[in-house]
Amino acid sequence: MNTLPTTTGAYDLAPTEPIDIAALLKEMTS
Repeated sequence: MNTLPTTTGAYDLAPTEPIDIAALLKEMTS
C-alpha cells in the first residue's frame, strides 16, 4: 500500500505529505 495514487502523487513519493488514512479506507471500502 505504498504506491497508491493521491492528489500529491504516490505515498512512497510524498512521505512528508499528510496521509489521510480515513479517506483512503473509505474509498477502498466503498
